[in-house]
Amino acid sequence: MSNKQIASEVLRRYSSSIYKILKLKRDPFWRSLLSRDSRIRRKLKRLSPSERKTLFSICSRILRHELIGRKNNLLICITVLEIIVSDMTRSTPIVRKLLENKSRRADYKIHCILFMVLDDFIELKISTQVRREILSCLSDYLYDIQRNNATAAWKAGESLGFHWPLKESFPVLADLAKHARYAAGRDAAITGFCEALIRKGTKTGYKKKILSLLPEIQQSDRSQEVRCATEFVLGLAQKRAKSKKGK
Repeated sequence: MSNKQIASEVLRRYSSSIYKILKLKRDPFWRSLLSRDSRIRRKLKRLSPSERKTLFSICSRILRHELIGRKNNLLICITVLEIIVSDMTRSTPIVRKLLENKSRRADYKIHCILFMVLDDFIELKISTQVRREILSCLSDYLYDIQRNNATAAWKAGESLGFHWPLKESFPVLADLAKHARYAAGRDAAITGFCEALIRKGTKTGYKKKILSLLPEIQQSDRSQEVRCATEFVLGLAQKRAKSKKGK
């Protein structure tokens, strides 16, 4: 067997171990949005501490596997992340560790997919503490991110602006837009503001707060990329306002 075939077989065995632990008759890796699948979530809740520890360990190994970034392994990656996210009360340290990993391009792909999975998860009934943990993970990630590899930083900003209630995410976006260490994080916050402005149901008060903050950022930010992004969002807001008046 070639090294690639050996690696594929290892990944397959890891995957098989997961659905054996969950006592599933069929391989679950064709599924998406596992966090909405109540049957599997019930199985996860019934696991013993040792079984859960083993499950999370296997999930972590899969995400470190050399082939996980390939397109044909996308569903495996999604499902593993959904398993981890479905038990955020216990798996927050694993999520934080995943977001700290930035040595491979595949790591950024994992980050981007993780943020998509979290978008679905926060729509479920989850505790205030878990919501705070997820929000903190997104904020910490954008505060230190240096590059928008695999559009992961963009996705985190889009999540905060489009999927989160602004009463929770606006303070985070405002702080990141001003104080994130690198342009990628500040630019992602501007993306979040743009999504908040165009999403349906955004209250006028938040729109005013965003539109009063953006000119300040446009004038003061040290990055031309961020200043241009801010200018674009302001221009878009003006066009939308004129369009509404025309109607």
